[in-house]
Amino acid sequence: MNRFKIAFEECCAKAQELYPQFIAPQLDFNTTGQAAGWARCNTTTGIYRVSLNKTFCLAVPQDMLEDTIPHEVAHILAIQRYGKEVRAHGKEWIAMFGALTGRVPSRCHDYGREEVAAQSVAKKLTTTAEQMLADLLQGDLK
Repeated sequence: MNRFKIAFEECCAKAQELYPQFIAPQLDFNTTGQAAGWARCNTTTGIYRVSLNKTFCLAVPQDMLEDTIPHEVAHILAIQRYGKEVRAHGKEWIAMFGALTGRVPSRCHDYGREEVAAQSVAKKLTTTAEQMLADLLQGDLK
């Protein structure tokens, strides 16, 4: 996940160039399900967080690096710059995404469920195989 952290930090640095008061959010990889990521802003406490879906990071890494990270950072930037009343994918967010990437944003991903499902199955098989090997080495597999 190191390359995602680096890309995230680079995107936050770009956001800070655009808006010097930008407060970089915390990053985690706890998003699950069909969401590629999300951004949360608590303007009262000043705590901002971006969460990425680890399964998607493994299944479609380039899309996550090029689209999802700036997508989520653009949410944080739009709220910090224009206030918490901005629409989630409104003109302010569109402008912030464009400023971060030089591209027109798409609101939602279209990652195939097959890609993600295949990655999930591969992960389960790897975990099962690793556990069976550990059991075999310990003499617990019969």
